[in-house]
Amino acid sequence: MKRSSPLPVHPPLLAHYLAVSRPPTWRQFRDEERDAYQELCGELHNRQRGLCAFCESGLVTSLDTGAREIEHWRPKSLDVPPSTRWTFGIDNLQLGCLGGSKRYPASDVDLTGDPEPGPNRSCGAQKGNEDPALGVAGVVPYRPEDMPESPAMFSVGDDGSLRPADDCAAHGLDPVRMWITIDYLGLNCSRLKNARRAIVQALDQALLEYVDAGAGSTDDERFDAAYHDLARDTAPSTTGTLPRFVTTLRSFFGRGLDEVLFPEAGWSIAT
Repeated sequence: MKRSSPLPVHPPLLAHYLAVSRPPTWRQFRDEERDAYQELCGELHNRQRGLCAFCESGLVTSLDTGAREIEHWRPKSLDVPPSTRWTFGIDNLQLGCLGGSKRYPASDVDLTGDPEPGPNRSCGAQKGNEDPALGVAGVVPYRPEDMPESPAMFSVGDDGSLRPADDCAAHGLDPVRMWITIDYLGLNCSRLKNARRAIVQALDQALLEYVDAGAGSTDDERFDAAYHDLARDTAPSTTGTLPRFVTTLRSFFGRGLDEVLFPEAGWSIAT
């Protein structure tokens, strides 16, 4: 999970819908106001730079079809008519992936992983209609907007498992809440671990090729140069969609190369 945050204002078509509809309902908005709904999806997609707000998987498949849904962090069921605070509150809306609730195309196996047996739901599909404000054993999970842009507060192991950064407490984040967040959103389900592990393995192979082709008088110098050059060549565009599971990329190269990957402040959220 990287830093992200909701849109600052309602998109124009949603704002118009809320102004003229009495009463506004989510079902009507989603099913009958398709242009407005797609506008909202598109603006959230751009805001989040094309990644699920929680697991960082892509929101479009290799077949260029949407793999996304609008996620209400606090459930719509909290609203008692005529209130629509949680249903349409812009600070309560983020775009999530399908969370393993539907199959991706076969061509996306390398992106989503080939799940092992066991629970493979994540994100909104894992969260369901629960209210995160109630917490787990009294501990409330973090939202993406609680994360700093830098340094990364999660790291990824060789097996693709996500874990809190060792020094997250020094940056004001409770390690227990970090683990609760991982479990609450299913961020270490086999499907996601496999996808992150595939990225780590591909980066490992690429690094060896850079070492073989690089220069340096010692092994340490060759590896340092290879890490730097690979980070430079892997660095995403400063605009548009970020690479899937971007935290895996950051974890592989370490904090020392984060500025090579993301030389401009504000990269985590498109404005």
